[in-house]
Amino acid sequence: MRDVAYGLAAGAAIALALRWLLSKEKSRLTRYAHSADFPPRSIGANGEQAAWWYSEVFAATPTVPRDAGVWTPRETQLLRLTAQGYVEERRAGRVTCEEYVRLLVRRARIYRYMNQWIHTSYAEFDQCVDTARALDARAAAEGVEAIAPLYGLLVPMLGTGAIVGFPSGAGVGVLSGYVACKDCEIVARLRAAHAVVFGATNVPEFAASVNTANPASGQTRNPYDHTLTPGGSSGGAASAVAMGLCALAVSSEDTGGSTRIPALCNGLFGFDPARNHYPNGGNSGMTYTRDQVGVLARAMEDLLLYDSAVGGAGAGDAAR
Repeated sequence: MRDVAYGLAAGAAIALALRWLLSKEKSRLTRYAHSADFPPRSIGANGEQAAWWYSEVFAATPTVPRDAGVWTPRETQLLRLTAQGYVEERRAGRVTCEEYVRLLVRRARIYRYMNQWIHTSYAEFDQCVDTARALDARAAAEGVEAIAPLYGLLVPMLGTGAIVGFPSGAGVGVLSGYVACKDCEIVARLRAAHAVVFGATNVPEFAASVNTANPASGQTRNPYDHTLTPGGSSGGAASAVAMGLCALAVSSEDTGGSTRIPALCNGLFGFDPARNHYPNGGNSGMTYTRDQVGVLARAMEDLLLYDSAVGGAGAGDAAR
């Protein structure tokens, strides 16, 4: 009987410890506001009500005119640059990393209603400006080739990857406050190539949909027509590239069209490479045989620039 009593006491102590750990873990989960650009909880799985909400509520949401902020001729020129064009301008000293990054950060915040980034990224964009300023300082001290091959190009990471400094959470609201302690492998390559990591773009929950929407960050809008889908799961990345908020962006594992569908929906070039052409470590996936991060861009030359900087074994090592 004494052994039974000891066993019961030990079991009760373990149960209490587990409840305590679970309560602590629950307290760490992000509390977020249900996005006004996502169907309300009362609709649930009712397809007809969701369709009504998208046509009568979402499509009617007031939006900011495309020329908001009154872009100067200089700003318009910079916004239209391809990634290759930016690199040429930076190498020639006709633009600084900081000027370029400040402009695109401001543009992303003006058009926040497009829901192109995980909602927690917008408040963290100032660190992009700090990184750009540091790259300019290094270029001034050591020569511009010290920040080759990407020269401070802004490149958003997908919301499924681990990024130091930017919460992501794979599109899951309660995980969107977690910040990684180590970059995923593709982000590490981007930093080694002297890109500026531009937050985490919006994805459906666990990147498991051909449309890009989740309760915390809302439905990503298609820049060509807000009544159309941007595709998924890389709809946030594709919408941002198509709208000129960045020249290119990391796209999702193309297990079922996660790069190709958003490229089609937003009029972009999408590269879905062979398995392990780019490293997948630290980027949550659905399968071990088909998941592969890709890239989206407005110009084919930008895909080649990106691939030469971060693709294949050892890419970017010379920039370390």
